[in-house]
Amino acid sequence: MDSPQRRFKNSWSRIDRAAEHIAAFQTEWSRVAQAARSTVVRYDKDSGWYVASLAADEAIRDSIRGTTLPLILGEYAYQLRAALDGLIWDAVTFEQKGTEPPANTNSLYFPVLNGKDRDFKKCGFHKFPFPDKLKTWLESIQPDSTEKPVDHPDRGLAGALEDVHNLARFDRHRRLRCIASFPTKLYVNVVFYPPEGFREVDMEGLPCNLLGDEYDLLRFKVESVTGTLPRKVRIKTGAKFEIFFEDLATYKDMPSGQRLGNLAEAVTYVINRFEDEFVI
Repeated sequence: MDSPQRRFKNSWSRIDRAAEHIAAFQTEWSRVAQAARSTVVRYDKDSGWYVASLAADEAIRDSIRGTTLPLILGEYAYQLRAALDGLIWDAVTFEQKGTEPPANTNSLYFPVLNGKDRDFKKCGFHKFPFPDKLKTWLESIQPDSTEKPVDHPDRGLAGALEDVHNLARFDRHRRLRCIASFPTKLYVNVVFYPPEGFREVDMEGLPCNLLGDEYDLLRFKVESVTGTLPRKVRIKTGAKFEIFFEDLATYKDMPSGQRLGNLAEAVTYVINRFEDEFVI
């Protein structure tokens, strides 16, 4: 049996564009993360700490400062939000037997409402024919709705849609979503010359926010049996960095790329729900 024909082609094309943006985001992030890989150690006489930093000359720092990650993220969020809004426009058009809403209709959009702003009339589609079943479903997946049971297919959907809405809203207001990058896992091996009589103590990680022009990775003190400093200290490190998004909650053991990908999956789920309502 042939699969049903897709009706919400505009929204599906938005999903395709979003996929291109997330691929570009991951490529750019890989470039940034690989830009400064070696580690250097310096001794701060004033504090008595050894500080290990990622080796990054001014050319590398300028390259990272010029990253397009925030812009790509804004485009990604825009496409996801546009995919949702396009569903409402097309659904109204289908209900009106192919007649589109008036061209000057500028308040017809997908509802993502919370608390005191939960007024579906703001979304415009109450003025047009719209499937009651879909309207009831949309009301049930708003951010202030009760979370669905663990085995419910809509579980987590309201939160994901609110994340899409917030990401797109910040970009629309010309405030690019702030991004930071911090090490979430750190592997360290300190080597002293001469090797005997020294050990590192009080080791602690530092923010090392690559996207904030911060390259200090960790610091430690040295305990010496003779009370003298080692002639040389070398350090080998390995770090796993993750991107953090302002006001976008992080989930334990979920990489940032997967976190963003889940938003597209949520929007795809919604499009399929609309497709089911308008099967040709």
